[in-house]
Amino acid sequence: MALSENGGVDDIGLGGRILPTTSTDKFFGEMATWFGVGSGDMPAVLPNLSNFSTEPDLNLLG
Repeated sequence: MALSENGGVDDIGLGGRILPTTSTDKFFGEMATWFGVGSGDMPAVLPNLSNFSTEPDLNLLG
């Protein structure tokens, strides 16, 4: 089903769409730091993380 059609799987009513605002790489990057992955190892763990801005931090704990 095309995105422009009403009633598609991503339709939230009245033609609205859900658009993600946070990349999964950024989310998992913050989780990786919780588990002790250092900034020097981050490109090996999440090579696409550099495609996203580092500001603002997600502050999932704060």
